[in-house]
Amino acid sequence: MRAAAIVCALLAVAACDESGTQVVTRYRGTLTSEVIDTADVTLLLAADGKTVTVSLQFSNGYGFFDPSSPVAMTGRLDAYPESDLVAYAATLTIPPFGGGPCGDTTPVSLALSLVRRGGDAHVGGGLAAYCGAATYAGNPQRILRLQGDLPAQ
Repeated sequence: MRAAAIVCALLAVAACDESGTQVVTRYRGTLTSEVIDTADVTLLLAADGKTVTVSLQFSNGYGFFDPSSPVAMTGRLDAYPESDLVAYAATLTIPPFGGGPCGDTTPVSLALSLVRRGGDAHVGGGLAAYCGAATYAGNPQRILRLQGDLPAQ
């Protein structure tokens, strides 16, 4: 419950400037995760057009994180106008999740990548889980495939 309140506070702060004017674009939807599970996803794009704040609430944590608590990440937006493509990328290191594939004492690093073509609401990509703090390259312990619609709100 506390984690959800912190994520909501972060999203509320990110959505307004000092005068209370909304300065971001928000995308929200439920994506399929590993074909049989779901992830509620919110993307907030900052006014600079480059920074993205992501909130993920999975139905299954796959032993890497607690699915009852949202995962909040900050990252970047990369635009590829020559391909009419936008990519969202974010990373985060979280504390060890007991009994999971990374063990009881090893932190878990998460790397998110989602891609959107043109003005389409559909996105696809994945969340890679690595064992170790700030480890975002090499062989991931698991890649969770994500796909579905994230329409603008």
